[in-house]
Amino acid sequence: MNKVLLTLSLIGVPLAAQTCALVDNPALTIDQSAALQSCIDSAPDYSTVSISMAQFQGRMPHVRLDRTIRVNGRYNLAIECSGGHTMSAGAPGFYWGGLDGATVLNTSGSSAVRIEHCNFFSGLPVNAGGTGGANILIDVDISSTVSSNVTTTDHTYNDLGLSANGMNPNFTAIRFSASGDANVEAMRVTNSRIQCSTTTDGNAVVGYGIYIAGYTFDALRHRYGDNKIQYCDQAIRALYGLPDIGNNHFQTNKVCVQALASPIRIHDNDSENCGQFFIGEGNTVIIESNRIAACRPPAGKGCIDLHGSLISRGNSFDSLIGLPMTNGVNLLSEGDSYPDYNQFLAGAQTFYQFEAKLLGVPTGISVMGGNQGGNAIVFSCNHGNNQLKAPGVFVLCADGYLNQLQVSQDGKPFKSFMP
Repeated sequence: MNKVLLTLSLIGVPLAAQTCALVDNPALTIDQSAALQSCIDSAPDYSTVSISMAQFQGRMPHVRLDRTIRVNGRYNLAIECSGGHTMSAGAPGFYWGGLDGATVLNTSGSSAVRIEHCNFFSGLPVNAGGTGGANILIDVDISSTVSSNVTTTDHTYNDLGLSANGMNPNFTAIRFSASGDANVEAMRVTNSRIQCSTTTDGNAVVGYGIYIAGYTFDALRHRYGDNKIQYCDQAIRALYGLPDIGNNHFQTNKVCVQALASPIRIHDNDSENCGQFFIGEGNTVIIESNRIAACRPPAGKGCIDLHGSLISRGNSFDSLIGLPMTNGVNLLSEGDSYPDYNQFLAGAQTFYQFEAKLLGVPTGISVMGGNQGGNAIVFSCNHGNNQLKAPGVFVLCADGYLNQLQVSQDGKPFKSFMP
């Protein structure tokens, strides 16, 4: 009986993570790149490297890095920091102290890498506010860029604090697939905070938060969720990637999302004080269930500016100044809420075709035609029967004789509302 109990107890003992004990150096005068790289290189695949203070186990140190840290050619390697993400000045984490324009962490050519609970800063506090520092905090590219035979796929970047140290226009927090070739698939960026610049002026912000940099259609099955991304020229720049973008908070970015491929879905996000929520093009872009507050698009542009087909559902445009959406081919707006209905109409008319079923507006609109004038309503007013008898049914139509848009009323003649 004792032997059986002993055997079971041994089976239940967890395998310990490899602790990487680094010096806590708040003054950031010691380059610890070699020590950290040695910890990572000595860790076997399918294991965890746990970063901790040498003096106090379980606490995150302040670590200066002057050389790029590489996690290349690895399988299922995790790097975990003590604590979690923060944007606080002077917080423990990894601070770049090397040459301007460099990369802090390169994870190309590895499979199932997991980085969690770490803070990365693009420069030293003594250089705060300048245009220097590292250009890229985390770079994830195809395997051939680092001479690896391991396919770059299935990475997780969770609970990270990724901070620019100043106003570097070339700053990128996480860059994917810069070489624009195969793989770099199934990437996840979750529960993290990203800050691209140190200004709070939305007209002056610089840098990119999450950037699919290559002109590749192979950046598939990416998911960016539950992040806060702020003070960026573009919070998410997807180009030809197809990420699922949901449940993020966007704060004071010039553009929240740019994308050039489709189908792409952007949903359940909260945006405040951004210049534009979405710009780009694509056959089908689905934007639904987002709060888009205090959006300030440039004159003649929309908060959503799409050269393609847009399906907009259940979005609220709070405190919007300007046009909500512009410049597409097909628009379906269903259940959206706008502070000014005329703003919606002005923007919707820049689409070749549009249909709308809006909250708070008792009419359904269906229009088709060109952007150069001469638009035609899908149906005309039937003046042989000037009233609709179905209760609660409203129809917008065109009177070709009077050259007016009219709306039906319960049991009453059509009413003109627009010359």
